[in-house]
Amino acid sequence: MTRPSSVEKRGISIRSRVLAVLAMVAFISMGAMGALSYSLGVTTLETQAFDQLTSVRELKGGQIEDYFQFIVDQVVTLSEDPTVASALTDFSEATETLSGELAGSGWNLPQAEEELRLYYQDEFLPRLSANLLEPRPFSEFWPGDETARALQALYLSSNPYEVGSKHLQDRGEEPDAYNEIHARFHPLFRSYLERFGYYDIFLVDLSSGRIVYSVFKEVDFGTSLLDGPYRNSNIADAFRAAASSGVPEFSRVEDFQPYYPSYSTMASFVSSPVFDGDDPVGVLILQLPIGRINDIMTSREGWSSIGLGESGEAYLVGADRRLRTESRFLLEDPEGYAETISEAGVSEATVQAISSLRSSIGLQEVRTDGTALALRGEMGTATFEEYRGVEVFSSFRPLDLPDLEWVLMSEMDAAEALEAIGTLRIRMLVWLAVLVPLLGFIAFWFAGSLTRPIRVLSSSAAELAEGHLDIEVDVNRGDEIGELAG
Repeated sequence: MTRPSSVEKRGISIRSRVLAVLAMVAFISMGAMGALSYSLGVTTLETQAFDQLTSVRELKGGQIEDYFQFIVDQVVTLSEDPTVASALTDFSEATETLSGELAGSGWNLPQAEEELRLYYQDEFLPRLSANLLEPRPFSEFWPGDETARALQALYLSSNPYEVGSKHLQDRGEEPDAYNEIHARFHPLFRSYLERFGYYDIFLVDLSSGRIVYSVFKEVDFGTSLLDGPYRNSNIADAFRAAASSGVPEFSRVEDFQPYYPSYSTMASFVSSPVFDGDDPVGVLILQLPIGRINDIMTSREGWSSIGLGESGEAYLVGADRRLRTESRFLLEDPEGYAETISEAGVSEATVQAISSLRSSIGLQEVRTDGTALALRGEMGTATFEEYRGVEVFSSFRPLDLPDLEWVLMSEMDAAEALEAIGTLRIRMLVWLAVLVPLLGFIAFWFAGSLTRPIRVLSSSAAELAEGHLDIEVDVNRGDEIGELAG
């Protein structure tokens, strides 16, 4: 019977097996550690991003809530000032006799009305139409009563100051009681408006609903909020709420809506009744400045200064799920913003309106998971696609505001929040490029040092089996292999 040779019996060598096991252990260990490090890195960055966004959310939320409480306190306090009651009473009385006084002074009302008509056609309607998707007829805005037309002729078409500066006129040219009263009170209200940054201040007569005074003198001046051109606007809602309250400390905040007298820009109003003693005489209305609210939410366009990086923003959303403050991306890159939201599925009409007005307030919808949760009264953090179709990290919460259902969103593009992961990935690859050859060399050396004496013993055993009993086994080790050799 033929004895099989040692070569025929030999399979995978111990050295190869040791090398394979060492390599497997090394690579599994490195892979596990790399995956764990990567996972920990992602989790750490996500946690840091959400913590920063939540911090901004709470900061801005507190600022907006304080600001609106300040506005409410201010309108109530101002409405209780005797000077306001006196001014409203005097303006209302002078308005009732205005037409008769002007006629008695020889004022040419037909000519003044013709000049006013030209003002509407040449100044107001072109500016308004530029902000509308479809033009509106002249008749929709033309004041229906003689007193309103007389007031507007005095302080709009006959006003020597340019549009946007009509408030600089203290007194009309005609010698009537209204002009005298206006010269007395107007500098006071104008100073108040400029000091606190309101868009406009209105005094409205209680019985007629007529705007008997405003600082900026737009085309709502002199009209009635009960039956005039703007009876269905949010300023009329603010008036009716305050007029019917019967409580001096009452206030009402009306949400932003397009307001035609302000050229269809978004306008919000806060109102409070005015009492002369125990008798209500009218309503004080403040038109809120969207610029102040934007400054709070954008930190005066200093997003990076509060940790929002290159893509983060904090913004407000109303109950209709539309923006109540400007989008950072519109402010920084209007053309790029229009292209992005168009690609995200926003209608062409809305994109055109935003581009025309240079404003996304009340136009840009924000129908995201975060706004849905916040409008249900929940606060938290989540990752989802926002109104541009970009994945973001978001921290959201509802706001505690008088008469308003708004929520606050603090967000950053997920790509920017996890940008450091790319650096971590590169570093891990560099380390692997260094460690793999090093571990391979160590495994090769260790396997060789372990299996070399075994190969000597194997060779010596083969010699002994062939009868060479005088050979010497040259293995000098202090371990089990050395004992076997001895």
